[in-house]
Amino acid sequence: GLGDILVGAFKDFGPSGTNPFDVYDVSGDCLSPRFLSSTNTASGNHDGWVTPDGRTYYGVPFGGRTIQQDPNRIDLHVMDLTDRSNPRQLLNWNRNQLPAAIRDRLVPTRNFHDVSTNDAGTRVYLALYGGNNALGGFPLDGSGRCANGLLILDSSDIALGRPNPQLSYISFLSWCDPEEDPAFHYYDPDFEDGATAAAHATEYVIHENGREYIVTTDESGGGLAGHADGMCAHKSYARFIDISDEARPRVVSTFKPDVNKPEHCERNQAEHVIGGMIHYIGFDDRYATRLVVYAGADYGMRFVDFRDPEHPKEIAYYKKEAHVAADAPPAQLYPNFTTGSTPTGELDFTRPDPRYDAENCLWYTGWNQGGLVTIELTHPEYNPCLRRHASGGGWLAPAGPGKINMTLDVKRSEGGRGTEIE
Repeated sequence: GLGDILVGAFKDFGPSGTNPFDVYDVSGDCLSPRFLSSTNTASGNHDGWVTPDGRTYYGVPFGGRTIQQDPNRIDLHVMDLTDRSNPRQLLNWNRNQLPAAIRDRLVPTRNFHDVSTNDAGTRVYLALYGGNNALGGFPLDGSGRCANGLLILDSSDIALGRPNPQLSYISFLSWCDPEEDPAFHYYDPDFEDGATAAAHATEYVIHENGREYIVTTDESGGGLAGHADGMCAHKSYARFIDISDEARPRVVSTFKPDVNKPEHCERNQAEHVIGGMIHYIGFDDRYATRLVVYAGADYGMRFVDFRDPEHPKEIAYYKKEAHVAADAPPAQLYPNFTTGSTPTGELDFTRPDPRYDAENCLWYTGWNQGGLVTIELTHPEYNPCLRRHASGGGWLAPAGPGKINMTLDVKRSEGGRGTEIE
């Protein structure tokens, strides 16, 4: 399974053939991974996904020539990892393989950005990185405004190992759709038509209610920059999308932190507020999801309760303090490829997806300057390690009284905010 391998796919904006892909075996001593293979993917790896069975890798390039300039450009490439000592390229795909009417809608956007699959690997979920504020370029005539959103493909041929596999179209949800059909979708007027930012992180979950959803975030240069003007220009954030009817996905709710609400824009500008956008995402349990955790660009971790998918509730946040590195110059906040100290007057920047350790009820996250951070929620409702229950019985001594039955409940005091165990 996926837990036995470590995959390293390196970002590259150069020509095909210079995109290293390494596989390591971590089933033994994870501190000493065993090297298995090194090869190249068919194109760049701005984002990638290994299916839950560990047999297939999907990679998404970023940048390069547009689909109009190069009809053969790769939008998504697929690698077979069945033999991890000898991965092989399986197929390359681009939007020209879609039905003509859908293809024409998606052409104005330069890039896709994120990819994930369902648990069986029979569906692929792609973020079309469109709108009118996308990094990497967008049509100045506004034609990419609605070429922005979620594309679902049938990947059953790949998952089932069929010869000559193909990816088949199922549906496309444009970020414009909720505004155009608010009777069907939840429409958030703060998001307008969704064109001020591009579809970014796109992940499949099964909610604790048993239904399938896609969780997304949006990205723009303005949101990444962290300053108030950029935040005001970036208006589109997170969506929770019901895919029970995958031919017609439905937005059921949206989420944005208070600092991003339009009514706070003037105050943010006047007070020079530092804050950006929700960026990457993690879950308490991908197959019984209640909590979604957003790693923010320039404003830390946001913990959101989706027990009621139509009414998400932010229940906690964590902001990393400024990091001061010894003998290191300050880093540049954006594009933030350097390391060192947090820039003066700025915030540290969360980078990778947060990950949950269910055994110890801890969240792990990485920060540009501050490195690895471990976070614990201290409210028993959101931390099962703080609401342990045990029962049993026994005798105090062979000559003692009769059997004693005991029940023990352990949780933090003061609704989880206290430090004593009660």
